[in-house]
Amino acid sequence: EAEAGDAKAMCDLGIEYAHGDGVPQDAAQANMWFKRSAQHGYYRGLTNYGSDLHGGDKWLHWMEAATRGDPYACIEVAALYDKGLVGHPAQDKELAKRWYLKALACEERGDGDGFDPDEEDAAKANAWLNANADVAAPWFDAPDRQVA
Repeated sequence: EAEAGDAKAMCDLGIEYAHGDGVPQDAAQANMWFKRSAQHGYYRGLTNYGSDLHGGDKWLHWMEAATRGDPYACIEVAALYDKGLVGHPAQDKELAKRWYLKALACEERGDGDGFDPDEEDAAKANAWLNANADVAAPWFDAPDRQVA
């Protein structure tokens, strides 16, 4: 399916190569399949491809995937804003809050693309939001959130 052009299958094959699940573990092959998946418009492939990059390239790939609604990418972008790491955006708790809230608002779509946040992503977002409840974010429309 990956060879036939199925973007999700390409990403899945990349994951298999990354973990050595049914195929020999091979980071170069994993990265190649993630890149092909991203080039075919599958944004989890974009997120996974970005994870293998460094500095600004990683940030740009994660931002693109987060903007498209990948909850894992939203968590990664939020964490970068929360910490304000060198080579990444400056620390901004309000923007961190925005991306943690967006991670919780992501949902699977009927076209086979899109993802609900998994338990780990939801737990990270809720833990940060609960610990930083005093952070205001008045300049954007935050999605509703059930307090966990």
